[in-house]
Amino acid sequence: MTLQRVALVGLRGSGKTTVAAALAQQLGCAWEDLDHTLAQAHAATSTSDLLRSAGEARFREWEWMHLQERAQHSSATIWATGGGLVVQPLARAWLARHALVVWLDAPVEVLVQRLQRDPHQRPALTALTMAKEVRWLYQQREHAYRACAHLIVNAARPPEAVAHELSLRLTAYTLA
Repeated sequence: MTLQRVALVGLRGSGKTTVAAALAQQLGCAWEDLDHTLAQAHAATSTSDLLRSAGEARFREWEWMHLQERAQHSSATIWATGGGLVVQPLARAWLARHALVVWLDAPVEVLVQRLQRDPHQRPALTALTMAKEVRWLYQQREHAYRACAHLIVNAARPPEAVAHELSLRLTAYTLA
């Protein structure tokens, strides 16, 4: 199999952006944070601001359109996707066909700890507490991550260790 793109998926706090940067450095290729480039495309100061101003439904529409646009114009081999991208059936199916999808899976407790330490708080998607919201999102999205993932990686470890494991596992593929 010739591999042109690796798409990292997972809940917020799973380390997608950090792992993407570390993995790209280890593999010597380019990477892109799709949330970041989506915010830039809409002249937003951050993904959080864009999500807050647009609302989740519109944000998800833009996210899917942005994925299609970046697929045609991005030279990046590694993509850090938005945590909710895979809830969209078309996006999930597209990713599964056009990229090696890696689910960065971590226990809810680890995700909550990371999010509590994150100075760039993401906006709440529900009225629940952060811990309850993360647990709810995990339950809601687990099937979607599983449905499109070619690889599932334990992301409870430091991002550099996750990237190292991935670089070893990707040796079965040839990066184009």
